[in-house]
Amino acid sequence: MTGTRHAIVQRRRLRASVASAVLLLAIASTAKPVRAADLFDTMRDWGNFDTFCALIEHAGLISTFREPGPITVFAPSDRAFAQLERFEIAALKQPAARERLRALILYHVVPGRLKVFDLLREIPRATVQGKTVKSLQMGNAMMVNDAFIDREDIAASNGLVHEIDRVLTPP
Repeated sequence: MTGTRHAIVQRRRLRASVASAVLLLAIASTAKPVRAADLFDTMRDWGNFDTFCALIEHAGLISTFREPGPITVFAPSDRAFAQLERFEIAALKQPAARERLRALILYHVVPGRLKVFDLLREIPRATVQGKTVKSLQMGNAMMVNDAFIDREDIAASNGLVHEIDRVLTPP
């Protein structure tokens, strides 16, 4: 009797497993594919780039960060912007400074998907703005110009973000 009872329990478990598998297949076949977030959404959702994203939006450059890419963004954290005087950020938001703001933002953008490993080659890299930035290894840390990379290789559907501790200023 114990063997029969065991066989019944095993069959019930098998039926439950098969039913679960069929249900999962049905759900998977009707589910929409999850789209990876683009660079703008990734930075906005990350939580450390609120000021940078607000300036991108103010400059009308959101589409640049949503294009297929790939591009690499050296994104200043909110702490990096806190090092600037309040009047500097306010001045960038003035209509007369729109081109200066756009140049500042695009100076943080490099064509291509550059992982931190790629930055070990300490060569000047042209930015979308037109000027160059240079990566530099300092011990175990990586720098871009005079900014340290605090978090690297934050992936997005159309490129990478590296969080930096300073706002880069074009020469």
